Amino acid sequence: MAEAQGRCWAGPTLLGVDASQRRWEMGDIRDPLRRELLRQALALQISSGPFGPEELSRRCGVEEPICGRLLEALAAEGFLERIEAEGRRRPLYKVSEKGRAAIRVVLTGGVFDGIHMGHLFALNEAKKLGDLLIVVVARDSTAEGRKGKRPIFPEWERRALIEAMKPVDVALLGQEGLSLREFLDRIRPDVLAVGYDQGRIEEAVRGLIAEMGLRTEVVRLPKRDGPGLMSSTEVRLRIVGDWGRAGSGP
Repeated sequence: MAEAQGRCWAGPTLLGVDASQRRWEMGDIRDPLRRELLRQALALQISSGPFGPEELSRRCGVEEPICGRLLEALAAEGFLERIEAEGRRRPLYKVSEKGRAAIRVVLTGGVFDGIHMGHLFALNEAKKLGDLLIVVVARDSTAEGRKGKRPIFPEWERRALIEAMKPVDVALLGQEGLSLREFLDRIRPDVLAVGYDQGRIEEAVRGLIAEMGLRTEVVRLPKRDGPGLMSSTEVRLRIVGDWGRAGSGP
């Protein structure tokens, strides 16, 4: 994996161990199918909690009987934990600490009001930093508080659009009143990717990660140079300009 500019370790130096050594100690997983199943299992768990073979089968396209056998094999090797659920014929599963250590999770976020080439570039760059990309989409109220106006697209549309993009594995809505500390504690990302223009956010995040003693790497994503609109403001200006010259709405 290519090194990105601005990358630094924000926690491992406190513990004297880097991520690759941690994976070796916890146990890695090499078989492509089993690794992909574990990756999808972690995505499903982050989205909705413990899961059964039927839910994972729907998500990853592996037939349910095969999915069930692979889950049992991963549980036997310690990558998953079995949960006996009352009223269920088969157990539920959750990813164990060993399984979580085998998957490199990247977390990023934003408002994403009007998808453009800058968004796609940033998400592609973020996905290159790990195995699983989780995107937190700002709530309408959060975006309004930061920018003084509500987004053009409501939060549920923005989340659905982001989750449909190829680089994204999971898109979550930010929570009202939920602090960054609580989000980091819940997801425990290996990498936190911030925008090229989010210097103040990056500084605050680095301090919080160090305070929490997390092993999270903070990466400043590069700015895209090339054709295409690079900001939501540019999108709005083009729409207003084109409609204004045409003298009519859409």
